[in-house]
Amino acid sequence: MKLLKKINIECGVTILTVNHDLNSAAHWSDRLIGLKNGEVFCSGTPDEILQPEQLAALFDTPFLRKETLMPATGEINQNN
Repeated sequence: MKLLKKINIECGVTILTVNHDLNSAAHWSDRLIGLKNGEVFCSGTPDEILQPEQLAALFDTPFLRKETLMPATGEINQNN
């Protein structure tokens, strides 16, 4: 994911990934698309999409949000 983010920033290209880990998707992505029953249900920034009400409607189950996730920056830390 670090390499993809680096390519995205340095080359200015759009990268599309599929990720079922909400925390990872929110951390590495500028925008998220939520699919439900094979159709786009929601689209927006991680902060817009990862709201308890939005996730509850998307997954038909209650969600709690304990902390704000920060988006990945253009800085690549090789130590992590």
